[in-house]
Amino acid sequence: GLFGKALQDGVRVTPLARRLIAEQGIDLKGLLADRRTKGVDRIAMKDVQAYAAARGATQPVLPHPAPAAPVP
Repeated sequence: GLFGKALQDGVRVTPLARRLIAEQGIDLKGLLADRRTKGVDRIAMKDVQAYAAARGATQPVLPHPAPAAPVP
């Protein structure tokens, strides 16, 4: 797929989670290791958001599009 494989090392990663991981440049191996220690076999958007927040992400997990430029 566009944002990576749905199955990573035996853990299912939802499409939205894969997109957020790619857009935010999140370390997938680190996320997988973190979730595995918690017994998680599926990574969803909330897991990516929690991982990013715990790591002190500098960018919002769901960025808002920039407003359109005013027409002169």
